[in-house]
Amino acid sequence: MTTPAAVATPIIAIKAANSTLTALVGSNFVKDALRQDTSYPAVKFQMISFVPKAYVFKRVPSQLKDARIQFDGYVKSVRSGGQITLETLAVAVRGAFERYSGTIGGKTIEDVFIDMESADMEDVDTNKETDHFRIDFIFKFAQET
Repeated sequence: MTTPAAVATPIIAIKAANSTLTALVGSNFVKDALRQDTSYPAVKFQMISFVPKAYVFKRVPSQLKDARIQFDGYVKSVRSGGQITLETLAVAVRGAFERYSGTIGGKTIEDVFIDMESADMEDVDTNKETDHFRIDFIFKFAQET
């Protein structure tokens, strides 16, 4: 069954296998929440919802669902002395996950596609002006037997 905990393992494995994203964020790639003292760039991800698989004229098990995973990326703003642009980090996240397919972390992923994307600027605290993006991906998991 696809659960929030089960979804995290392949996401972390995909990130670890992607040298570009790993080079940018290192260990600053976490599930659910960043620590307050996290250095940037950083990415956090969380499962937003399950999405029922759409099968026409076919009964499917109720546990058969895809997952909507939200990725939030943060960089110290170039305006505030940051070295990595928001677009550079967003491209790396898209490159690691968009259209991914394969078996990794114990799960078979049939496809990953973008559902929604946005970007903004925020002041996380008074010393760091940050730029932020949000990308929601739909992860399509293969039926478990």
